[in-house]
Amino acid sequence: MAATFVEGWDFVQTLGEGAYGEVRLLINKDSGEAVAVKIINPNRNLSSAQLVRKEVCIHRMMNHTNIIKFYGCRADAGIQYLFLEYAEGGELYDRIEPDIGIPECQAHHYFTQLIVGVEYLHQMGVAHRDLKPENILLDSRDNLKISDFGLATLFRNRGQERKLFKRCGTVPYIAPEVRNCNEYEAQPADLWSCGIILVALLAGELPWDEPRDHCLDYGLWKKGSYSQAPWKKIMNIPLELLKKILQENVSKRYTIGQIKKDPWFRSNYSNSIKSPLHSGHRVKRMRTSDDIVGASSSPHLTSLSQPDPQNTDWNTSFSEESKTPSCAAVQHLMNGLSLSQPAQFDQMLLNDLSQTPAGSQNPLQRLCKRLTRITTNCDMECTISNLIENINLLNYQVKRIDTLQVTVSTTDRRGNRLKFKIIVMTYSFEKTVIDFRLAKGDGLEFKRCFRRIRDKLGDIVIKNTCPEKR
Repeated sequence: MAATFVEGWDFVQTLGEGAYGEVRLLINKDSGEAVAVKIINPNRNLSSAQLVRKEVCIHRMMNHTNIIKFYGCRADAGIQYLFLEYAEGGELYDRIEPDIGIPECQAHHYFTQLIVGVEYLHQMGVAHRDLKPENILLDSRDNLKISDFGLATLFRNRGQERKLFKRCGTVPYIAPEVRNCNEYEAQPADLWSCGIILVALLAGELPWDEPRDHCLDYGLWKKGSYSQAPWKKIMNIPLELLKKILQENVSKRYTIGQIKKDPWFRSNYSNSIKSPLHSGHRVKRMRTSDDIVGASSSPHLTSLSQPDPQNTDWNTSFSEESKTPSCAAVQHLMNGLSLSQPAQFDQMLLNDLSQTPAGSQNPLQRLCKRLTRITTNCDMECTISNLIENINLLNYQVKRIDTLQVTVSTTDRRGNRLKFKIIVMTYSFEKTVIDFRLAKGDGLEFKRCFRRIRDKLGDIVIKNTCPEKR
């Protein structure tokens, strides 16, 4: 059954996990409206409390269509709760087919929205510093939403810009100067990451392990060799743009203004775009300023000073009226947070699908849309037995956590650790849903593992079916 958070609100699914906590989907039992809750336990890492306060200070300033909305935060019994917009479309990496990518028109759709979102961040003086498909979400309308401001920082304060010195981010996506220089400019570094994301969208793979001279793939790129993957998969016009964005010389790297004038960026693909996960059913998300008739789509820029994490109020409601969602402002951020936690707090997915918090909806229809979800033609125990047997054949480390969950660990092609969870749910008589969720590592490598496991399961997988209503 669903796990109760506070009276009237149920946890339905764990949406993602991180070093200091996880993000869960919260559903109002009466209205069916949804909100994402980032739950952070500072006791896991003594330095996390300060980092989270900085994240809150930065995220609460944001108000843009292509940025995940920040509704407010609360603290209770040492646990910190951040209430965020729920992105029903899931993570961007889930849309990318490994070694193939996505159609160019769809890549253009996401990339143009990404640049608009990053432009807003930079106008606000914020550098994200960890842009990658795992930190980019999609809503039910296929709009891109930049998320996870855990490594973000301000590079502009009262009109004065500063260079950054902290080496952070995800290695294949970081700019070369982040690794090689004592200090670097914020905006070009973020734009380099956007270029790597575009490569992943168009080719389904990353161009190199890291942008350093000892890396063969990066060395070939610097020499102007484009006859090998991933470049040979990319058409000439977007490739020309990538040559300008992935310039090692920062002074020659394209700015946002130059990117927006590029012929490929300005191309019109509007008639070709169709979301691969279009659904006839949608969760009611919290109402934001994007839904208000007559609301301006352009960001309202204010003069910002460096936020002080020490002064963060952990019992905040909504700082702007335009950000206020319905459901009485998420029950005024859950009032006193009188939590009713289940004995097994990790067991968030539904086992008994006959119990539905929002009327007669199928609970699976409320789950975050994922392409890494399959249906089998056998019962739960048969499905789990087949899963474990075939995962062992692939030489992955597998551990059964409980009746519903399995964790899998392995090493990816770059030698980095990859960990994901598999949650098994009863869908109907002799049908079972298997939900794969990345816990740690690269999203494309995770999808490669998912594909191998899916293929190993063979005949028990029901082809071209999904429990969600299409």
